Amino acid sequence: MASTVCRQARALSSLADNYILQQRFDDARVLFERLLALQNDLGLLAEEYDPRARRMLGNFPQAFSHVGLINTAINLASVEGSAAMGLQPSEG
Repeated sequence: MASTVCRQARALSSLADNYILQQRFDDARVLFERLLALQNDLGLLAEEYDPRARRMLGNFPQAFSHVGLINTAINLASVEGSAAMGLQPSEG
């Protein structure tokens, strides 16, 4: 039952990255912002998050969650930077 409740933070980052590849930039940004909201007051993430209990579970802090978050931030910044310069994301 716990697996239906818990979401792995790195899986959410991967989903946001897939949205970027599909050029669903608004969906990627919304998901990224939701992931940022899960951080604690020091900006740390655990391995999993229980949305019903609204608490972090598993290994803490979890490096893989942070790596995914950083990669998604870079991907979003790249897309948004290309858009600001008037380029299509595939051109940047």
